[in-house]
Amino acid sequence: MDVGRKFVILYCPWLWIGTGTFRVCYDPQANKAKWFENLDNKVQEQICEIQLFVKGMKVQCSNTSTHLHHQCTALFNVAASELLLPDTRQEQFRERIGWVYDSHGSRSYSSVDVEILHKDYKGSFDYDMIFLNPILMRVFVAIIRGLTAAIELMNGVVSYPKMDTMARKHGIRHTTPGAIATSVILAWWTLSADQCLQSMGVITGINYAKDLDEYLEILTKGLQKRKKGIIEVFCHVPFYSTRDKSGGGNSL
Repeated sequence: MDVGRKFVILYCPWLWIGTGTFRVCYDPQANKAKWFENLDNKVQEQICEIQLFVKGMKVQCSNTSTHLHHQCTALFNVAASELLLPDTRQEQFRERIGWVYDSHGSRSYSSVDVEILHKDYKGSFDYDMIFLNPILMRVFVAIIRGLTAAIELMNGVVSYPKMDTMARKHGIRHTTPGAIATSVILAWWTLSADQCLQSMGVITGINYAKDLDEYLEILTKGLQKRKKGIIEVFCHVPFYSTRDKSGGGNSL
């Protein structure tokens, strides 16, 4: 929503050809001096701005993934050496991220029978405990308020550092299903053998995009049906208290 508002304020109050804009191929060689000569050129000008938005997404993903592997080991209660190498992560953590036997006796990654998804995990999916693992909340807080705030959360303190944060920069004042689902994917990916944060794991074969969609469906439908377990996720203090009162702290 805020991105759309920013686009209207700074660039244009509409897309020249509506949603058809997103079906036009970006031409990086387009002559900026001729952008206003015809409709095709005008569309290219808008696509250029959209490309900057996409670039911002890639930068954010890259920065977050780097920080998670190299600076956020405390959030997962693991040694730094355990997160550095793919083989080590696979050996140490694959059971925690859903490496289970299926009905045929083969092993694969489950999207819901996952320890890191649950609080007090009992070995299988639990609707009342899903998305309540404290690690997920630490990752979320680290993203919007910084690592210091996430570490303080481990000691039961909900803090608002005084340095700049994503929460303040982007006016994040509430939690969304997407924010929680993304925190799950980030925590899951951090402990996986995959090196790059992308929709499909190259080493593990985990379909992160598909699983993200599944989590979004669980969260969204749970809210719509007022499911007690899902409502509890959104009412939990670290997820609920996103209003940054004073600024603060080297966000991921």
